[in-house]
Amino acid sequence: MGFINKGLPLVLALLAAAANAATPAKQTAGVPDSLVTADYVESSAGDEPYLIKCNSHATRIILFLHTWSGDYQQVKTAFPELAALEGACIVSPNFNGPNTTAQALGSNDTLSRIDAVVNDARAKTGLQRVDISAVSGGTMEALSYMGKYPGKVHAASIWLVIYDLASIYNTTQDQQLKDNMLAVLGAAPTGPDDPAYLERSPRARLSTIKGPTKLIMNVGTMDTSTPGLQALLAKDHISSVSKDVSVTIKTWPITHEFSAPVRQNALKQLTLE
Repeated sequence: MGFINKGLPLVLALLAAAANAATPAKQTAGVPDSLVTADYVESSAGDEPYLIKCNSHATRIILFLHTWSGDYQQVKTAFPELAALEGACIVSPNFNGPNTTAQALGSNDTLSRIDAVVNDARAKTGLQRVDISAVSGGTMEALSYMGKYPGKVHAASIWLVIYDLASIYNTTQDQQLKDNMLAVLGAAPTGPDDPAYLERSPRARLSTIKGPTKLIMNVGTMDTSTPGLQALLAKDHISSVSKDVSVTIKTWPITHEFSAPVRQNALKQLTLE
């Protein structure tokens, strides 16, 4: 009994040491402290520039896709409220800038660049969930990205939707959109299935979309730039090919705008997610 009494503390110490050695060291939860910043910071995925801003206790990436005439800096002015969204890392890629060149307008390269940023941001933050916020021209990239890279997006809130470029050309009252398409593609669409227009449209890519994903498409009842028919066509397409993508269309009494009151509703949709 004397041996047991004297040896017991040593035995317990050895057992405790063995247990500690077998237990992995705990890791701090959340994104690296260096990414939690007061303002957006410049980053890059190879030669693709992007802005990133992480808030405390981030659990997801929100991918902001700029408008038809914007670039990656636009997030600061187009949706300033997004920067303060709790629990999120905001990421804004450039994907070749405004839709005034063949490299930009709905090209496969733009989607590859967006995906490179998603992969880079995931690696740097340790976050996997990706949600999308997009407006006008950014909605075209959002839908195309969800089709080309199925299953990568958890949820999306997109406003003033573009689904089919040939249809937009024939129905928009925004001359700038038409002029940009003419400059890039060389001529007006020859018909609803003009291959030059179709290959750059979400319509050509959505057949491979899959979830589980929640998609909210927002249309303006007074929007003459991207009429609400675009969202209806996109919803019908998605519903016909994927049962695990939940699609909702919301209508608002607005023109082609993303004003402060509209942005508050967009923020609510992202917050509820």
